[in-house]
Amino acid sequence: MAWLAKWLPRYNAGKSAEALRTEYRLAVWLSNTAFLAGLLGAIALYEWGGYAKNDWRPVALEAGFALAAATVILPTVAAMRGGKAGEAYIAFAPAQRVPPVALYVLLLLGWRAFLYALASL
Repeated sequence: MAWLAKWLPRYNAGKSAEALRTEYRLAVWLSNTAFLAGLLGAIALYEWGGYAKNDWRPVALEAGFALAAATVILPTVAAMRGGKAGEAYIAFAPAQRVPPVALYVLLLLGWRAFLYALASL
């Protein structure tokens, strides 16, 4: 967690990484569950959706959904708890073992993959 310390002061208003992780445990769990559901959805599309095994669209659609779901879940749970979306993202980053900036890039790429695959169906 020491590597995350340089990111926290800008977003957390003095809360420790451990406090953020505890406060946003539900948001992290829901985001991870949505990610798993997205990956299982890709397998289901290949098995029962009639897609060829070399078709890229089901994996792009479901991986994109899996990543993009966090951009909806994290701020929603934060707003319901009266917290800040930035704190939820900062709590989510160490749970995924990625720096916050890399997480933001991955989440944005998830939206791009999801929308591109959705448009190509």
